[in-house]
Amino acid sequence: MVIFLGDPMQAVFGIFDTGSDLVWVQCNNLAGKNKFPHFNQTNSSKYKAIDCRNKKQCKTSYTKDVQCSTIRGDNSCLYNIGYVDGTASRGVMASDIITMKPNMTVIPNFLFGCSIANPEDTPGIIGAGNSIYSMPRQLYPNDAKFSYCISGIVSDINYVRFGIDAKLLGRKVKVLRHGLDPFYYMDVIGMKVDAVDIKVDPSEFAMSRDGETGFMIDSGYEYTSLSKLAFNALKYVLQVNFGAPTKVSDFEICYQFKFPWRTIRKPVIGIKFRDWLFELDPSNVWRKMGNTKFECLLVHRSPELKLSVLGAQQLFDVNIGHDLKNNFLYLQPMKCPTTAF
Repeated sequence: MVIFLGDPMQAVFGIFDTGSDLVWVQCNNLAGKNKFPHFNQTNSSKYKAIDCRNKKQCKTSYTKDVQCSTIRGDNSCLYNIGYVDGTASRGVMASDIITMKPNMTVIPNFLFGCSIANPEDTPGIIGAGNSIYSMPRQLYPNDAKFSYCISGIVSDINYVRFGIDAKLLGRKVKVLRHGLDPFYYMDVIGMKVDAVDIKVDPSEFAMSRDGETGFMIDSGYEYTSLSKLAFNALKYVLQVNFGAPTKVSDFEICYQFKFPWRTIRKPVIGIKFRDWLFELDPSNVWRKMGNTKFECLLVHRSPELKLSVLGAQQLFDVNIGHDLKNNFLYLQPMKCPTTAF
């Protein structure tokens, strides 16, 4: 995703991530090491490093990822954030203006992290979780909304719409929050393979008090992952109907391409919400693995054991709308738009 920071504005890039809250970009502290266009803060007349004593901007009580410097005499407001894949980024918190295209709306005092250390293959992160530091909450603090649609065609350009431009389409799902965590937990009560319920108690998908159990949606996850019990139950239903699966690469549930798909359509995986069933498009769930004869289910066993996450690949060509004020998620299968408005 491209955003425009500074005065004069500079185009910088970041990965859009609904599973985290901070926005951070590569700054010229990494000069000579940047693989992507970086933000040169010294060229912006509006750039300000945030002082830790400024409690309106250095909001350490709202997130564990922002802290004050522990070095005596240093009043820097710092951030240090880690991700599930083991990568991390750290740097200083800063403010500057952000310009939103195409209508060129200018928003002052936008808070973001100016990175001094981050993974070389990550240009930045555009955090869109439910937190005061996230992109949607900063742009529209009183009525935060956003939507996005990821096309299954790699060459297509995808757009994120914020505020009044957000498309809240389709049926809605109640979203649950855990403390100050930015995550979007969905109110899931079960799963289906075609018409068959997998044998898992609804509590397996319920958000727990410690937030370690539940079913999240996260654009930063490439593939869906299921808790240990849910994954085993899903695997069992498929095994009963199609025989023992084969493991190919990182995917545990694979079948030969010529069987049983020649005579039987691919199984449809459904997620049961409180009032309705959302069926995942089989083309987003099953994939032929290279030159092999196997087609694999694009679902992993969760490394967190108890947590389930709906990943981005399973939602290709689905408009996803978030209403943060009212805690609703909207899902609508569609051909993703290729224009901004």
